[in-house]
Amino acid sequence: MKIEIWADVVCPWCWIGEARLAHAVVAAGAEDRVQIEIRAFRLDPDPDPPRVPTVERLQRKYGWTEADTLQRMAHISELGAELDLPLHPERAISAPSTDALRLVLAAQPAQLDFAVMTAMHRAHFTDGLDVGDHDVLRTAASAAGMDEALITEVLGSDRHADDIAADEEQARAFGVSGVPFAVLDRRLGVSGAQPQEVFDDALRQALGG
Repeated sequence: MKIEIWADVVCPWCWIGEARLAHAVVAAGAEDRVQIEIRAFRLDPDPDPPRVPTVERLQRKYGWTEADTLQRMAHISELGAELDLPLHPERAISAPSTDALRLVLAAQPAQLDFAVMTAMHRAHFTDGLDVGDHDVLRTAASAAGMDEALITEVLGSDRHADDIAADEEQARAFGVSGVPFAVLDRRLGVSGAQPQEVFDDALRQALGG
C-alpha cells in the first residue's frame, strides 16, 4: 500500500507529521506492506526569499512579537523531542525549497525520498543551514544515501520542476491548502500533523480495508 504525504522541507509540522506517520507504520508492523512517498508542496514558491532568520520573517509576516514567536517555536521543539526529532525552528534561515524538493522527488525510484526529506529537514531545522544552497543540499542528499551523480545531474538542471508543479496541482485538486497532508491508498486523508492516534487509526482503517 502506498501512502503519499504532501510536505515542504521548510515546514516543521511536516517533519512532525512524517515522523508520526512512520511511527504508525512501525507500530502496525506494516513496514513490509507500506511505502511512504513524499509529494512536494511549497509553502512559499518565491525562488529567492530574503535569507533572514525565520524568527524575524515570521514576526514581519504575522506581526508577532519576538517572545511570542520563540514561544511558538519552543512548543514545536517540544513536540519534536517526543519523536526524537532534533527540531529547532528558532535556528532556521528562510530559504527557497524548490531545489531541495527536486532532489527528494529524484530519490523516489530508489525509495530514498523519505530519507532525503529527513536529511533536508535536519539541515534546515537542526543545523540552521541554507537549504537553497547547493553545497548544503549535496551534503544532505549524499548523507541520506543518494547517488552522487544523480545529485549533480538534478542540481545542474531543472529536472523534476514539472513534478513539483504536478504534485501541487494534485494537492489543490484534493482541496489541500496547507501541509502536511497524507493520503493513504488514495482513499483516506489526514490533514495536518494530527496526534499520533489519528495516524494510527487511519493506517488501521487503510490496511483493514
